[in-house]
Amino acid sequence: MRVELRSFAPLPHSAPLRISVDAGWQDGQLHLRYTVDGLLAAWQIPLAGSGERRDGLWKSTCFEAFAASAEAEGYSEFNFAPSGDWAAYSFNAYRAGMTPLALELPPLLHVQRHPDKYVLSAEVLLPEPPSRLSLCAVLVREDGQLTYWAARHPATAPDFHNLQDPLLEFKAR
Repeated sequence: MRVELRSFAPLPHSAPLRISVDAGWQDGQLHLRYTVDGLLAAWQIPLAGSGERRDGLWKSTCFEAFAASAEAEGYSEFNFAPSGDWAAYSFNAYRAGMTPLALELPPLLHVQRHPDKYVLSAEVLLPEPPSRLSLCAVLVREDGQLTYWAARHPATAPDFHNLQDPLLEFKAR
């Protein structure tokens, strides 16, 4: 499945960007590939770093996925930073009951950087494929302003946790 992400607010003409995400399920792993095309010099995309579990990744450039089963009120959140750092959380309801999500193995992240293209691939080992998946990103412009990207923005403010509309039906292959 491929999803095109849109910025919540209009972008300046000096910082055009296109973000797409490919998602799939194979061999017990969720595979995500975030592709950013455009003038990357106008954006803050840090170089690779430590690759550790870390909170607060959404405060800078990071790529996110929200996964849920068909009937569950709860959901999981995954954050992947260009530094290689990652986070995973479990929620039992909308923004409620947040706890670190125990994973058998940390996500495997791989980054490809080119002058006008950036790709972050993530593989996450999960006990079962999600039936619903929401894909999004936070990117920081060179001037320090955060931008919020999702397939849909159903609220008057960016809210990736709003599982009413932006969650897409995900079919595992």
